[in-house]
Amino acid sequence: LAERITEIERRQAKTAEAEAAGGCLITYSGEGYALVTFAEKPEREILGALRAAGYQWGAGSWGGRAEALPAAVAALARGEED
Repeated sequence: LAERITEIERRQAKTAEAEAAGGCLITYSGEGYALVTFAEKPEREILGALRAAGYQWGAGSWGGRAEALPAAVAALARGEED
C-alpha cells in the first residue's frame, strides 16, 4: 500500500510539473528517449499522433524515441497553437 501511495504522489508531482509548463511537459533522457506528460487529457489528434509515432502510455506519461516525437506535440509543449 505504501508503494501505491508513493506512485500516486509521483504521478501527481509530474502532472503538476506539466501544468506549470503550460499543460505539456517533455523530458528527454540521455539514451534518446522522451517522456511526454500532460496536465489534462489531450485531444484525440494528439493521442493519435503519439500512437502513430510508436509512443506508449505508462506510469502517467507517454514514452518513445525522441527523434519520433510528433511535431504537433512539440508545438504544444512550446505553447504554440495549430
